[in-house]
Amino acid sequence: MHPRRICIVAPYAGPVLLEDWDRRYSGGAEVQQVMLAGTLADRGHEVSFIIQDAGAEPAFVCRNIRVLAFRSPHIMPGANAFVKCARLWKLLLRIRPEVIYQRMADWTTGVCAAYARRFDAVLIHAVASDRDVSATEPMDGNWWQARLYYWGLRRASLVLAQHTGQAESLARDFAVDSEVFPSVYMDCDETRDDCRSGVIWIAMMRPNKRPELLLELARRLPDVPFTMIGGAEGDPASRRYFNAIQDAARGVPNVRFLGFQSPAQIDHELQKAFLLVSTTQPKREGLPVVFLQAWRAAVPAVGFSAPGLDEVLAETGWAVETMDEFTRLVARVRDEPALFASRGRQARQYFRQHHAMSVVIPRFETLIERALSAHRSSRLSAPVAESLA
Repeated sequence: MHPRRICIVAPYAGPVLLEDWDRRYSGGAEVQQVMLAGTLADRGHEVSFIIQDAGAEPAFVCRNIRVLAFRSPHIMPGANAFVKCARLWKLLLRIRPEVIYQRMADWTTGVCAAYARRFDAVLIHAVASDRDVSATEPMDGNWWQARLYYWGLRRASLVLAQHTGQAESLARDFAVDSEVFPSVYMDCDETRDDCRSGVIWIAMMRPNKRPELLLELARRLPDVPFTMIGGAEGDPASRRYFNAIQDAARGVPNVRFLGFQSPAQIDHELQKAFLLVSTTQPKREGLPVVFLQAWRAAVPAVGFSAPGLDEVLAETGWAVETMDEFTRLVARVRDEPALFASRGRQARQYFRQHHAMSVVIPRFETLIERALSAHRSSRLSAPVAESLA
């Protein structure tokens, strides 16, 4: 493949890129984008990365990636929005990318789409969660972010969904065609299949992740050790919620509350677990990156039933409907080591076939070439259509 000039726009990925784990609010989407950028750069592409100020210099090189940072303004709400858009636009002008890759639903989708239309670039937008394609939840009531996101979503050159349920929502609610494309994580090393004795929960401490259900599960199964991992976002309300869950966890003897951990530390903890549990509210998550981390470590996952996710968990774990079913399943997997081992091997094989970096990146490069070719064809056909009008 011919090396391409690719820009990844990920404002909140600075802590992951810089491995600054004192800033504890980056999630799985940011981890994936940094891995994607590094691998594309290693394969000879000219990769740039735009982040929001994370205590970094305005421009620097990290892991063969050109990184540009813009500072978040502190003026007044309306003016802040305008200035942020202008600063991102200015950095895109400096980079002049052929391809922009942007993930998650926020204002950057609209700015990237506008730049791509104005300067003949391709925008690939990747859906990060089921909530991104919900027509009933306009981004916490943030009207300007929602307007920019929906405007950009409909004008992206290519939209990538995580599973068929998201693709169906995009077509039904937004009249947007999309392609189901796998999330990606680094290839797996050999894993230990012995000494696995606990259940692990990994997520940001947010209400939609419902960590209180994990504590309820631990109370129901007092002889099973549970580990909770997850940080808080930077705002005061998120910190209060984190502290409340931490205080509640102290009252459950079989719960080990670790708070935020780096990806390497998470991988270490997964080696001790026989099961990953997700308590996230159905139709809000998509395919969590932590599922990929678990599968690569041969740890099956269990979560609440949701469209699109059920078909994946049928091969890599289990989907449940109620807390009672959840409790019975965890007890069963604990009591039947052969069940864990069999489903864990199946999960690891599924990861290697569908989500490993070595498998997905060549497909992603093919997708880039296809998007560029389609863009060139549409650009060449436009004058012909105008002459026939």
